[in-house]
Amino acid sequence: MAGIEDSDYGSDLDEVMLGKVLGSCARPDLTTIAKTGKVSAPPDDSEYGSEVDERDFDEGISDYGSDIDSTTVERLLLQATPVRRRAAPPKDMQSLGNCVGQMKSPLLSLTPELRNIIYEKALEDFTADWIPCKFYAPPSVLLTCKQTYVEAISVFYSTATFRASDFNTLDKRIRRLRYCHRRLLRSIDVDTQQQFIKRGHPLRWTEKKHWVHRSEKYAELELTRVRNLFKTGPFKELNLRSLRASIELPNGETVWSEDPTKALALYYENLRNEKAPRPPGWRGGTLSRVARVTLSEQDLADGTWSSTLQTFVLVIPDD
Repeated sequence: MAGIEDSDYGSDLDEVMLGKVLGSCARPDLTTIAKTGKVSAPPDDSEYGSEVDERDFDEGISDYGSDIDSTTVERLLLQATPVRRRAAPPKDMQSLGNCVGQMKSPLLSLTPELRNIIYEKALEDFTADWIPCKFYAPPSVLLTCKQTYVEAISVFYSTATFRASDFNTLDKRIRRLRYCHRRLLRSIDVDTQQQFIKRGHPLRWTEKKHWVHRSEKYAELELTRVRNLFKTGPFKELNLRSLRASIELPNGETVWSEDPTKALALYYENLRNEKAPRPPGWRGGTLSRVARVTLSEQDLADGTWSSTLQTFVLVIPDD
């Protein structure tokens, strides 16, 4: 018998073994050919051919071989086929007993209300980065066990912040989400500042006040596109709590805001207020500082100042 060859698609039986299997299912008084399984005719004893008993044909035997039950053939073939080589189970695989024993863990022994509070606190600061051709790493609480995944998956989508690198990535990722998860989204960020830099706008390399203003306008346009997208198609069920874009301030700080124009105006206002530090005694108005100086008795005794002059007021106007 030829050797048996193992492959990735299962073991291959040679024709000799297949003939033996088929032969074991045939009638004892009929011989079979291993390759085709046809019945061999008796010797030719007349000029018109052999006389074959017609009862053989009545019983369902033909030139195509014996009448064999297909179920029996499949069973015998499976028995004769060597077991396919499989990878050994991982050594760190948890048994069913260990999985059942997780119910005694400190977390799962708490009430569902307390577990939900823990999930919210653990996931409220998590940011899932949606980047093209790359999947974000899910939080560890979703990888603990199946029960924690089922309990925390809805809290994850309703609590975490999902940050897309651009408009197209945001559109594709949200469409791929299941409806039950998509309708739970509450916080979405769009990194418009990085897209503005990648586009290489000419104003990016000019004075800061010019490209900062241009970056703010670009962020406003991207947010408008996203808001218009969420009004159509499968996004109508979204009930967002926060939709922010990123802009870079003149001091190099990147901020996330739902209204980039307002955020930039607030920055300039704070910058004007903090440009000159307020001295002690500031009262507003037209005077920058009012200080009262009282002369001591020793100064009066020395005659440096007139005895009638007790105090004086020093007034310094604005610069």
